[in-house]
Amino acid sequence: MSVSVNYKGKIREFDGPITKSETTTENWQGTSLAGFLCPNIYASKTNVWFLQEDALNALILAQAELIDAGCSVLLVDAYRTYEEQAAAKENKPHLVAPPWKSEHPKGTAIDARMFDEELDVFDESDEDTWGDQDYLASILGKYGFVRTALPAEDWHFSFRG
Repeated sequence: MSVSVNYKGKIREFDGPITKSETTTENWQGTSLAGFLCPNIYASKTNVWFLQEDALNALILAQAELIDAGCSVLLVDAYRTYEEQAAAKENKPHLVAPPWKSEHPKGTAIDARMFDEELDVFDESDEDTWGDQDYLASILGKYGFVRTALPAEDWHFSFRG
């Protein structure tokens, strides 16, 4: 399955599967994080994302099920450094958790949208192309991801295993 993404006028095609990379890093708690490539809304094939290994393996399984159903995860965000999370909290204090509470700096949270191949292209500025977030939540839920944020933040999922 191929995913077409329009982000700020740039259209890119992605292959659907999530691919592990050889890149690794550590979170602020010293836990090892695995790098991976994934279709994402930024229309960039080169962006390496990071998650804890068990969360990444669960995401790979969820993505395989979504692809079988003609859909795909589109990643908006995953691991953020402690400093990136603190900056995000400063910029959006009403929406973002502080770094010691957020699961992004731990490598166990993702922000994601869903692409449905019945739609020709995912357009970040057009909510009608975003796919069914409740369906995405039901698939991710089978693999240990839960929605944990505000109801208006239907893109945020944390891995509970």
